[in-house]
Amino acid sequence: MNENRPERPYLQFQNQMSRLETVLLLLYLPIHAFLMPTILGFLFQRAGISYSMMQLNVCYYALSTVIVFLVARRFLRRSFDVLCDRLWGVLFTVVIAYFLQQALMYLVAILELPLGISGDNQNNAAVQEMQKADTVNVSEYAAEDMAAEEGSKDKMLIKENLKDVQTILLE
Repeated sequence: MNENRPERPYLQFQNQMSRLETVLLLLYLPIHAFLMPTILGFLFQRAGISYSMMQLNVCYYALSTVIVFLVARRFLRRSFDVLCDRLWGVLFTVVIAYFLQQALMYLVAILELPLGISGDNQNNAAVQEMQKADTVNVSEYAAEDMAAEEGSKDKMLIKENLKDVQTILLE
């Protein structure tokens, strides 16, 4: 019965990475995971640039994206052409994957209830702390800019007013 079934070559990988691309990307993986955060932090400190974790993350991922695009550009270009040729299949796959992910999250949440596992996301506290730190940094820069315009004697008054605004926003 399956003997008359036609081959479906579009389900197989047609575009493979070259050996050089594979080796370079595998060599880059430990650099990306272990060395690059340290190197970027060192470079920022050496240059005397103050930065928040969010700014460091943006630089980290932007630089990583550029490196991967440069190393694997031929493979990505060939794969993108294939992707564009099968746009409806790709969109269907994305929609199905999204609904499967939502269903599995719902299932896990249901299974957590009888076990008494807390559904709190530990990342929420970290994100709120980063937002507070960014708000503090912005208000300090704003106070310095406003004090430079107003004169140095008003600097303390401006900082106090910004701290009051900041506590209202953070509550």
